[in-house]
Amino acid sequence: MFRMRQLTALLASALVILGLPTATIASQADMDAELSNYRAVFEADDFADHRKAMDRLIWAGYSDAALFDLIEVRVNSLINEKGKANVQKASWYAKALALSGNEKYRATLQNAVSNAKSKKVRKHAALALQRLATYQKWNSIISAGLEFAPSGQLEETRVTNMLNATDYSLLKIGVKRVYYGHKTDQKLVTLAQQRLAMEWGEADEQNGEQIDAIAWLIKTMAEVGNHDAKPLLEQIAQQADVAKLRKYADKYADYL
Repeated sequence: MFRMRQLTALLASALVILGLPTATIASQADMDAELSNYRAVFEADDFADHRKAMDRLIWAGYSDAALFDLIEVRVNSLINEKGKANVQKASWYAKALALSGNEKYRATLQNAVSNAKSKKVRKHAALALQRLATYQKWNSIISAGLEFAPSGQLEETRVTNMLNATDYSLLKIGVKRVYYGHKTDQKLVTLAQQRLAMEWGEADEQNGEQIDAIAWLIKTMAEVGNHDAKPLLEQIAQQADVAKLRKYADKYADYL
């Protein structure tokens, strides 16, 4: 991996000398380093670190077999184990395996559903099978254009993709990434505000995921201190058809 980074740096330097774009090279190096770090985490035997990595994989958009094979090994090694700690670990690894969106792991999850000794593991493996299908669709959206992202901006590109997603569950994840991790990123804050302006008037009270996503957009405007959004929140508070959105907008407009 070190030699690969050296070669990447040399190639990037050559492109600069030639006056050619380096964004693709830099982004690929970032992705390689990120995947290498994930693999190192799961090669080690620290469940606390595994859990932290699993939380990040939720919005990473990766389907890399070299990474998820490591998680698959842990699922297979634990499905027949007893004890609260082992059951907890097996359940989490099954859920993490689904984040790959990779069809090659379906048989492993189905085996866990059918043969795991613990009812809890069987339950989470069944949920993971549903999640696998979801991430088959989501990962291509989350990872779109990562190879063209400026160096150091993989996360920002992913969040941008999620904020533009038509799937409201994925949109909500993107908004929460702004709320928890990108409060000072003005480009992402502005994009979130634009999505709120586009979305609130089309809110369907019967679409719970849409309403939750819009509510998070409203809440995020206040959390990041986006004073430019106050007139928009006041408008939503007065005109939104959905009572929950009027309530949220009225509450969070006061924060601004």
